[in-house]
Amino acid sequence: FSHAVVPLTNRYLIAVLTLLCVTVHGQSRPAPDDSPRGTNTQFYEAFKVGDTIPGDLKFYRDTGELVPANEIFQKAYTVIVSGCLTCGQFRITYPIVEAVYRDYKDQDLNFFFVYQTLQHPENHSYVQAFSMEERFLQLEVAKKEYGTTVPWALDTFDNNWKAYFQLHPNSEITFDREGKMVYAEPWVRQPKLRNAMEKLFGPVEHPTRVSDLDLPEIE
Repeated sequence: FSHAVVPLTNRYLIAVLTLLCVTVHGQSRPAPDDSPRGTNTQFYEAFKVGDTIPGDLKFYRDTGELVPANEIFQKAYTVIVSGCLTCGQFRITYPIVEAVYRDYKDQDLNFFFVYQTLQHPENHSYVQAFSMEERFLQLEVAKKEYGTTVPWALDTFDNNWKAYFQLHPNSEITFDREGKMVYAEPWVRQPKLRNAMEKLFGPVEHPTRVSDLDLPEIE
């Protein structure tokens, strides 16, 4: 056994530590996870272009008003992206949505982030809300922490929106004015949302990059 062990020299240790530092500090906002997920197939089978959501699904507006989901479809199209304070995937990908929003917000189009129950309440010192009032308080924290410009709505305390869409914590879905799906993905991915908007409204001359946005660094 002793002959199989190769002593680590100081030079080797320094090289390893340097590599770790470069890896951690050079990638403060990691790329979205593109690995296949078993739930993706279920999502695509359950939700197809042309499907209409049930009329009893509701949202809270950030003003506190509880409204049927269909009431927020006031423009030709509405993009809804799910997220919360502890979903790592949302923390990584919400800038992608912000960049697309900047380029298309003046079109006949609405964008909403939908605040949901915490995906990982053990993360970032946040605990699960025990009332709708506490969820609204968490939303105010999320707005400040993420520095978002996309408007927010909130899932109900029974999580009917999240439950209907099979518990995907970071889905992106586009509806038309009648509430029919015209685009749906179980996870936010670059550049799928932008490609969907280009099909609806055409490409922009100078697409906004995430690096163009003045967003805070998120752990």
